[in-house]
Amino acid sequence: MLSVTADSNSEQEPGLAALFALLSTSIPGIPEGLHYPRQLRRIAGVAGVPIEPEYDLDAYLADLRKRLYGADAGDAAGEGESADAEREDEGAAAAQWGMLCPSPVEADVEPVADLRDGLAAALAEPDGARRAEMLNEMSRQYGLFPAVDDEGRPRVLPTRVDVVSCLAAVLVPAAMLLAPAERRERMRTCADLECGTLFLDRTHSARRRYCSAKCTSRASTRRHRERRAGTATEGRGLGPG
Repeated sequence: MLSVTADSNSEQEPGLAALFALLSTSIPGIPEGLHYPRQLRRIAGVAGVPIEPEYDLDAYLADLRKRLYGADAGDAAGEGESADAEREDEGAAAAQWGMLCPSPVEADVEPVADLRDGLAAALAEPDGARRAEMLNEMSRQYGLFPAVDDEGRPRVLPTRVDVVSCLAAVLVPAAMLLAPAERRERMRTCADLECGTLFLDRTHSARRRYCSAKCTSRASTRRHRERRAGTATEGRGLGPG
């Protein structure tokens, strides 16, 4: 199953990680393919897009108990405080963006799949001029415009506050970073059979095979065990005929 990793400390890391997540469109425990609103929520989380919280009945009941019985409602109070803190974090992120992305629903899956397919087609386009035209057209299609947040940092925002446009505001600029052929050629799929993560190879030699030290170690351990098993098999075959 494909997954996603980020291999950079740059400010663009969330955008690239989210782009790879969308191109992978997989989530632990769910089959490959873009089918579920939960996948869209995960991609938005990777991208740093502020998003409305999922409806949580337990959190609602905890908050209700807190309102009815006050802060001495035992564990319920702790649950309510946790929910309040989560809402404060979401509010801070929304303030930086100036908007809050709606919570994904089933109807959002197909438009985001179309966004994914458009980005994949643009990155696969061999002609540089045509590739630039496709990405620029996607920027216009989703109504993206340059802006600054409340701390003066540049970002791209959508004119429409819907799920696909909010994701496009991060993913289209990330794809533009990969538009140069030399950068696209550094996109890799992790060679570990249990991983398959998409990542950007930033090594000087451009020969990196694994997305992380964990996968490198796991693959090395697997090869060691295979060699030991092969040696043991050969040893057993050396006995009397």
